[in-house]
Amino acid sequence: MLSNYQFIFTSGIFIAGFQRISGIGAKADVEYVLEGGRIGPAYPLYGAAKSAGRLTFEKGWGTLNPFYYGGFVPGMCLRSPGTIIIYDENRFIRRVFGFMNGIITSWECSPLNAERSELVIDTLVIEHTGISEA
Repeated sequence: MLSNYQFIFTSGIFIAGFQRISGIGAKADVEYVLEGGRIGPAYPLYGAAKSAGRLTFEKGWGTLNPFYYGGFVPGMCLRSPGTIIIYDENRFIRRVFGFMNGIITSWECSPLNAERSELVIDTLVIEHTGISEA
């Protein structure tokens, strides 16, 4: 039951909480090679990933570090590693994921309305070069 879990994303300039995060995962490209002249098992050779990972954060809130003057725009490189922290209903950390070389590819805000308490960040998409569980 994940209804009371909280998902927090942080990178040096940014901290945010979200209701949904998708795209957490990793895979390696594998090529199987037979050893020359032998009829035996194929040996796996792991190659570099051919595409970036994509994280999609939905329905959340967030703040920028007030000392950062570069803005929050698509194409912006995250200067420090990104971290996703999953808390349970008792505020205990259950899982932590980290990724490197994040680039914000798009973001969208909900309609702003001062009379209602609504979520501000509707969607945030970040591409990265790799994610791992801490």
